[in-house]
Amino acid sequence: STYDGTDDPDMEGLDNLGEFNRGTDPLDPDTDDDGLEDDVETGTGVFVSAADTGTDPLVPDTDGDGLEDGVETDTGTFVDAGDTGTDPNEVDSDLDTFGDGTEVEAGSDPQAYGAALKVDV
Repeated sequence: STYDGTDDPDMEGLDNLGEFNRGTDPLDPDTDDDGLEDDVETGTGVFVSAADTGTDPLVPDTDGDGLEDGVETDTGTFVDAGDTGTDPNEVDSDLDTFGDGTEVEAGSDPQAYGAALKVDV
């Protein structure tokens, strides 16, 4: 049944007991709608891999930088706004004092330290 602790009705790999322990919805594979399934959002604050992102499964933007966790792939390579290559647990992945979301919104590479922000004047 849906309420058995070992069942996984949303089929994302986290059983009902795991969903209960994390506070996630056992009927929704992505409780916070950030593009990452609940089972990979381990809440540790450390990105290990795409299967263990360290992000919070209840917060769509764990680091609060303006980018949803699902677009922050932590590859180190900026592709586009849908694959920023940034760390979903760090506001400023390249440590240049500009938040990742601010850089993406401005059309700059959030992975390139010192990349000039494009500013409309």
